[in-house]
Amino acid sequence: MTKSFLDICRTATPIVFCLLLLIGNSATGDPKKKKTKSQMAREQQKKELKESRAMLQGLVNQGKAAGLGGVYWDNRDNGHSAVKLKSFPGLKKVHYDPSEVKTRGWGLQGRVLENTTVGNSSTAHSDIRQGSQTRKAYTSQRMHDVLYRQYRGNNLYIYPEHRDHDPGNKRMLGKKYDGGEKKLTGYGDLMPTNTPYVITSQGSSGTDKPFISTVIRTIGAFRPEVRARLEKDGLLMPTIQMLLRSTNRQVKSWDDYFSGKAHPAVFDGKQINPVAMVRAAQAMTLETIPPLVQLKVLDEDPQISGKDYFAPRQLTEVLGDTPSVVARIWRGAGSTRRMVVSAAESIDPIARPLNFKWVVLRGNPENVQITKKDTRGSEVEIVIQFFHRQPALWDDDLWSNRLDIGVFATDGKAVSSPAFITWYTLDNEERTYDDKGRIQEIEYGTGRFVDPRLGATNTWRDEYHWDGSRLKGWTRFYKNGRKEVFSAEGDVVEPKSETVDETNTRN
Repeated sequence: MTKSFLDICRTATPIVFCLLLLIGNSATGDPKKKKTKSQMAREQQKKELKESRAMLQGLVNQGKAAGLGGVYWDNRDNGHSAVKLKSFPGLKKVHYDPSEVKTRGWGLQGRVLENTTVGNSSTAHSDIRQGSQTRKAYTSQRMHDVLYRQYRGNNLYIYPEHRDHDPGNKRMLGKKYDGGEKKLTGYGDLMPTNTPYVITSQGSSGTDKPFISTVIRTIGAFRPEVRARLEKDGLLMPTIQMLLRSTNRQVKSWDDYFSGKAHPAVFDGKQINPVAMVRAAQAMTLETIPPLVQLKVLDEDPQISGKDYFAPRQLTEVLGDTPSVVARIWRGAGSTRRMVVSAAESIDPIARPLNFKWVVLRGNPENVQITKKDTRGSEVEIVIQFFHRQPALWDDDLWSNRLDIGVFATDGKAVSSPAFITWYTLDNEERTYDDKGRIQEIEYGTGRFVDPRLGATNTWRDEYHWDGSRLKGWTRFYKNGRKEVFSAEGDVVEPKSETVDETNTRN
């Protein structure tokens, strides 16, 4: 009987997640000399990149692998972080005229290229308020749409995080910060969402290189008929993302794959496994191509500007709505959010029935209630409690204001890359709720850093008034001593703005 791809994977070792085909953890070098873990990891990575190169060439020579014909590399930093074309036989480079290098050929790619393309730009803004190319893309609804079209259009781009994902809990700009006992002075995880659309590398310039090499060689390692099908169906980069995450060195079981450690917003280059990815790609058949999760929001709590939240018209709770990522920003004063989300339009290459798994990957699972609407899990109701800044479940030093829910599909032979539902709270607000979940106070403009493309510049404090479970309104206190009283509908109450009874604000 023909073995499935998962059966092949399971024979690797009983403790390794079934999609892992090879995990190499040995260190190299002179045992008499003490080397740091980082040095040993770099040496191991260099060795494995060389091994994956030889492995791919051998597969191509035997006619087992598609090779790199028709694959392009799009360098968007004028060679600042470059790979050598001679190390990738058949790979072509996207050409830019000298006049285009710092314009059309620089930084974040805002187009979808026609050919199968792996690109990179080892660039970022020096001002933390602007940040990495990934964060720049994530703050734009238009770019969410572009990234999804790249994802389905056989384009994958790699950008360093620079200072957007560094251990620590620094929250104020321009303030001295000692980093606590561990002297960690990073801002934590500043990404406002998480997606499978790009790869973001931990660190700054050059940290994208191992990912470029590994992704390109993995594409070349697919069997010719498998790569052709992946490209035709727009499933190449979703499959690459699944292989990247399932072969991560931290992933050793199914439980690990369905956890945040396999799906961070930023990937550590020391955790990728080039040899495992090449082997896994070569082992894939037409019957074991992974499915693709497609999400659709069927219902959610509406939030009204001027009543539930206060921000410029262009700032709503919707950060992005694409088939593989639903991204939201918590602006309204309510303590919960309810969503009904469907994955019924997900894709299986062989039209097999799919089952779905919905998992909290980042944030406190106790703040999230997920209720399946059917036995396959193709539709769920999600209720989320408001949350403040918190560390990652897999790293106590990596703080964030984001909650990630991962959605996975399986057809019995393969598991998908994740789709995401993400929520992001604004750190420049300080909120107080009572034990019944009623909002009591919101102080805006705390001085804590929020990407200026996402947060409003409010500087007042609102105190809310309740009559049992009914909201009566709120009083707004400005820093200059002025105050206003609002009705529950958001109308300014006149002429009583200076005579409100403040003794009944916390019933």
